[in-house]
Amino acid sequence: MVKVSIRLDKRHRLKDGTYPLKLAVARKSTFWLPLDVYLNEEDWDADNERIINIPNRKTLNALIQQRQSEVNVKLMALQNNGTLRSYTTAALIAYLQNDNEDNQPHLFNIMADKFLKGKDNASTQRIYEDTLRLLREFARYESLTFEEITVSWLNNFNIFMRRSCPSKNGRAIHFRNIRAIFNYAIKEDYISCYPFRKFRIEHEQTEKRSLSLEQMRKFATMELQPFQERYRDTFMLVFMLIGINSVDLCQLSNIKDGRISYKRGKTHKIYDIKVEPEAQAIFDRYKGKEHLLSWYDTVENYRHYANRANLSLHDIGKEIGVDGLTLYWARHTWATFAAEIDIPEDVISLALGHSTTGADVTKVYIRYNHKKVDEANRRVIDYALGKGEFSENSELESWE
Repeated sequence: MVKVSIRLDKRHRLKDGTYPLKLAVARKSTFWLPLDVYLNEEDWDADNERIINIPNRKTLNALIQQRQSEVNVKLMALQNNGTLRSYTTAALIAYLQNDNEDNQPHLFNIMADKFLKGKDNASTQRIYEDTLRLLREFARYESLTFEEITVSWLNNFNIFMRRSCPSKNGRAIHFRNIRAIFNYAIKEDYISCYPFRKFRIEHEQTEKRSLSLEQMRKFATMELQPFQERYRDTFMLVFMLIGINSVDLCQLSNIKDGRISYKRGKTHKIYDIKVEPEAQAIFDRYKGKEHLLSWYDTVENYRHYANRANLSLHDIGKEIGVDGLTLYWARHTWATFAAEIDIPEDVISLALGHSTTGADVTKVYIRYNHKKVDEANRRVIDYALGKGEFSENSELESWE
């Protein structure tokens, strides 16, 4: 409990023999707030904390007691909302001496809640909730302020996360989430502090996650258990749709004029992809009633199916010399094969939804006609399956 008393500061005697009257705020240590009142020692009753002897003592006593009450009210409010501990002595002095409430530290959870309410994507919300869960484990989240999150605090949080998240890239996701909430709070004119000007979010290069051509062709033709064949078809469909995300694949509603069109959940970019015959064969084989694919007719959440698919792909991958094979490898494999057969970088970037690097005219041509991306995808599929110009290197000409 912080105690506020009224004291005559005898440490500082003025030339006229008077001493300044101050509020003494006892926290871990005592600091002083000036009252702009100066008294001789005999005019101050220290036991009762009252001015005596001088003519205007009643008015002065009322004013200093009012000021004492105002400071007590501010301190009590900070204690009740749990933010008092986040103040340095200098910051607390500045706040108590200023009538502007904007000097008060700002709670992180208020902006985090508002920020998440603006996120419609359930997957995105889960990613941010994982970050907030770690914050709750590390700090007193309900009273955590933006001002408390300094470079030193972030470094300590990084050390804490290593226990459950040894990957630098995994921790980087959480730091980017915190930074996004900081940026939102600044945009809302809620804060001005920003530790990410000095704090560097560390990354590390990820391991290779693409199949070699030999592995891909073996994967596509190897004998599997019936239940595994569906998961292989899932991988191949993701590959032939240029690395479509699992959540977007499950939400496909129709094929129109031989093409699928969708907005990618992660980036909100519009994709328009030609469905090649090999991909159409998979759609026909697993035609659903409620969904374009029957896989999603029987699961409550696309993540459940993706998890089962990845578990099976782990086992299948071991047989072709790959550890940790997942559906996401299909996207990396498409990009790798495209580079191997000299598809231009700007076409690969556009196909994957990245920023293109070619001339503006080329960008416009690709964006509105899709021809370059369609040609690239056809060539990548032919390369992967040993068809067309690549048939002499493959046994896969009969693969659907």
